[in-house]
Amino acid sequence: MAEYIKSLHPFEGQWEPEREIGAGSFGRVWKAARKKEGKKEYTAIKEILIPGSEEVLREARFEGLDEEGAKLYFRGILDRAEKEAAFMGKLSDCPNIVRFYEYEVREKKELGEFGWALYIRMELLVPVRERFLERKFSVRDAARLAVHICNALEYCGKKGIIHRDIKPDNLFYDPKTDTYKLGDFGYAQDLSRATASKKGRPGTLSYMPPEVYQGGMASGQSDLYGLGMILYRMMNHFRIPFLPEYPAPFSPGERDAALMKRLNGEEPGEPQILREQEDEEKAVFLGRIARKSIAACPKDRFQSAKELRESIQKLDLL
Repeated sequence: MAEYIKSLHPFEGQWEPEREIGAGSFGRVWKAARKKEGKKEYTAIKEILIPGSEEVLREARFEGLDEEGAKLYFRGILDRAEKEAAFMGKLSDCPNIVRFYEYEVREKKELGEFGWALYIRMELLVPVRERFLERKFSVRDAARLAVHICNALEYCGKKGIIHRDIKPDNLFYDPKTDTYKLGDFGYAQDLSRATASKKGRPGTLSYMPPEVYQGGMASGQSDLYGLGMILYRMMNHFRIPFLPEYPAPFSPGERDAALMKRLNGEEPGEPQILREQEDEEKAVFLGRIARKSIAACPKDRFQSAKELRESIQKLDLL
């Protein structure tokens, strides 16, 4: 692993990768550093390998693709990853969107018959998922996260972009400024492109609205629903709707059944409010806001990120 890290010198070798801080199916995220004017600076470098491994390439060939067909298939994945970098560059002016700096693509023949490595350099932040696992969120934290991500979604809306995969894995936290940010635009869509397909089921089932699961179009409101699911979980001891109340255990079958109840349009109940909060009345109101955000019928939800943000700000929790 040490030799591999030393071999990574994207961006003209200005940044030295120090350690891996995240991993997915196609690559990893590295914490990297450089010295500038005697001071050490840090950044995050997302490394996306396409195909992710020789095994992934073999699987594509098994599915009936010849070498040229497989190359075209994985080139499409590279194009989508480059599109993510382009989206991030377009949106970096928003303080609640992960700041993007630069990217580069390299051919990597050692991945198999062909391959590419895409390097995206962005600001170094704390994944919100880590904070979820540590159970460190208060009602004030939940309100602040929701307002900040509403800001990001409002900005995306003005740019004609929908994210299409709002979930904790794609949210980040800057402890220096107490700011939450939206990142990972791999499934994002520019609505100004007339040829863009809006059908299909992009995203993650646990945060997907029923109408998209049932074949409807993804939209800015489905992004808002994903944020509502995150807020609901934060107000419900991190549990999805229809599960037994915390701390009762539940089985994989119960979780699957709870997920399908929501996706099939059953109405979620009130979240199990964090009752240890100092201001329980405001916590209850925030729980009701979370519940409204994931109403089964789209007409019963908040109709814009601005409307949701203003409803939370009225509670004076920030």
